[in-house]
Amino acid sequence: MSEVVTYTTTVILGVAARSALLAAAGTISAISRGAGSLRKLEASEAWQTMDEREIVLKNAFASRFAELEQENGSPGKCLGDAQSRLLKVKAMYDALSHVPAMSAMANAENESELAQISCDTTNWLNQLKDGNVGSDLLGKIDGMESTLRHIATSAHKKLIGAETQVLRQNLKDSVEASGYQLSEREGNIRATKGTTCIWMEFTDRGEMSLDASGFSGLSCQKEISALETQLSQRGIVLQRKSSHFHGRPEGGDVAQRLAKIFSTVKPEPVATVTKGKTKARSKRKKQTRQTVRS
Repeated sequence: MSEVVTYTTTVILGVAARSALLAAAGTISAISRGAGSLRKLEASEAWQTMDEREIVLKNAFASRFAELEQENGSPGKCLGDAQSRLLKVKAMYDALSHVPAMSAMANAENESELAQISCDTTNWLNQLKDGNVGSDLLGKIDGMESTLRHIATSAHKKLIGAETQVLRQNLKDSVEASGYQLSEREGNIRATKGTTCIWMEFTDRGEMSLDASGFSGLSCQKEISALETQLSQRGIVLQRKSSHFHGRPEGGDVAQRLAKIFSTVKPEPVATVTKGKTKARSKRKKQTRQTVRS
């Protein structure tokens, strides 16, 4: 009885965590030569997964926003909306520091923009306290919040990329150690052993869907369970977000979808180039004949 399982990574430890940090550091190096961001990242002892980062950011923002509201008191009615929205932006900015890898990536990509946001929020809060508010302040605050969200989202996506890179490599190492032959197409993985296949599909959020085909009885479940154990031993703990049995030897929706991708024959680059050259030569010959005739 085969099943389709969708996973999210909940823990990355040990060598796998170090690999994720190195992958993220490699991205930072490609973006910026500044050593500051790299030092922040290398100082991290552990890796916060996608879900952990989102939870930490949410909690850090809520806590910091409450602190800022208490520190700044209640403004008059005309300033209340502007102050509340400005404190929200400052809380978002401060929350980034609670996720070292995310803060490092954000600074590598947008150091000057973040410095400007920090400076502007401080200056504008002081202006609000003095009652000196320009008519365009709300628009500026909205623009600042949009910029900060974009910076955080971009950094988060790059960290998900580093995380997925490590997950993919450990998956490949695990199934190869179990005697499977690997092939990859469009970011997906197919592991084949005899008449059995394990299919792995990845999303932009670093989640993985796993399907199996060619198995009989409960052998599919045993194989998937063994793979989960191997990954855990390598420092990667996966959580099942969903799982359903399809009972089809040919595989479920994921296997059927990926089978079409892997069955597509890629055109040979050499043949394409040769064909192009042949066409070009034929065209030149035709032009030469026309020139001679004229």
